[in-house]
Amino acid sequence: MAVRWLPAAVLVVAGSQAFGQAPVTELPPLLPPPGPAALSPPGRADCAPCQRPGDYVPGHAYLPNANPDCRRGGHFGSDGCGDECDRCRRSWVDGSFLWAHTRDLDTIDREGAYGFRLGGGYWFDETRTFGAQIDWLVVNDPFREIRGGPTLVDAPINVCTADLKLRAELWADDCARLDGLVGYRYLRHYERLRGGAYRPGLPPALFDLADRNEVHAGEIALLGSYRVGLYFAELLTSLSAGQNSQSRRVFGVEHASSDLSLIPEAAARVGYQIGEGTWFTLGYSFLLATNISRPGFDETRTFYLHGANVGLEFRF
Repeated sequence: MAVRWLPAAVLVVAGSQAFGQAPVTELPPLLPPPGPAALSPPGRADCAPCQRPGDYVPGHAYLPNANPDCRRGGHFGSDGCGDECDRCRRSWVDGSFLWAHTRDLDTIDREGAYGFRLGGGYWFDETRTFGAQIDWLVVNDPFREIRGGPTLVDAPINVCTADLKLRAELWADDCARLDGLVGYRYLRHYERLRGGAYRPGLPPALFDLADRNEVHAGEIALLGSYRVGLYFAELLTSLSAGQNSQSRRVFGVEHASSDLSLIPEAAARVGYQIGEGTWFTLGYSFLLATNISRPGFDETRTFYLHGANVGLEFRF
């Protein structure tokens, strides 16, 4: 260390003698390294707007502890929580493919139905504590079967739900969070049952029944989430209640009625971050609706569908 500072000390002594000052006999102290308070925690910097100079650029390489897309240490931090920048990613869009099973009719064994779910939302504030979201679900099963006789049986089913909800944070800690949701849900259930002698190119005409249900309901829900590293897990429970307008058609003659319908739902999913603002998700959901009119039954029935889904979520 003495050798390292020797040239500087010689210059200081020489300069002080040249200006008539007393010689310096002590070296100045080294500046202390900046403490943790002087460093900006990753993800806590003001990143609104996102595209100003110095912001995170996905094409650049960063040290793990300097990645501004991590929050409170983020993916590589000491707390293990993974999240994106608070103020930038206030919008999200997700989509998933659904393989589902619906409740059978007495003479129809449905092996499976297919559908998709689309959703999205926006946080109104930079701290992401209050926002709105929409969801749309469609499930179809174009059942057709040729039976002995031969008899052709058609039994298509279509289920559609649309949701518009407000979302607010109820509780949160470093890695977990609980949100409350309230809003509106629309459910449409259409099912048809017809059959007759099989005649190529001609529709069956021995029997023809069709039932349509349309529910306009209010909805409340709770959504819990937990994030660790590149992973997250979510659990959703909701309950909707509203008036069901039923329409039953028998050989073209329609009969209308209405009843109160309850629609509870439960869903769970896990996700893994595969890229900048992109998550791969796997999940399972169960939806039930009471007092649903179905073909072949004189009274309303309880209807359900459940299944697994795989999808992607994007945040921006």
